[in-house]
Amino acid sequence: MNYLNTPFGNFWLEFNGIKIRLEKMDLTKNFNNDNTKYSIDSAVVLKPHIPRGIKRGIISLKSDVDLHTSVMPVDRVSDERYDGFEWHNEEWNFAGGIFLPMQNLESYYSVSELELPSIELGDKVLPDDVLFEVSYKNRRKLSKGNDLSLYFSMDLMDIASSRFGNND
Repeated sequence: MNYLNTPFGNFWLEFNGIKIRLEKMDLTKNFNNDNTKYSIDSAVVLKPHIPRGIKRGIISLKSDVDLHTSVMPVDRVSDERYDGFEWHNEEWNFAGGIFLPMQNLESYYSVSELELPSIELGDKVLPDDVLFEVSYKNRRKLSKGNDLSLYFSMDLMDIASSRFGNND
């Protein structure tokens, strides 16, 4: 299966504009079991599969969710090794993020409220280094005040990196 189906749309990965195979790791239970303050409905990490020998190009998280008209931006979700954005529609809050095992590589990836994350492969960014995540939560379940569940769920890419065998 080369896509992630969610209640509000589908997500997939593309390399240079062509849909590619991906591996999924569902870490929802990890987050909900380890977190005493927040819970989420789903957190799935996506590992792109790029053909061997390819070292340059752009990997992008894509979706049939229209970020320009069908959702509203909430906030950026970022840390030293991941970056992304959170959006909401009438029923769902969701976040899309990108992970690199190295710090301070902002110049290599693109994140904005109007597009899902993408990254350019090259000398410092190798195909096996990159992970993406899609997390979501029903709006009825949001904590009062500032619910940071989707922000903290992006930390799961660190766990997935070691399980997928990514370099650290």
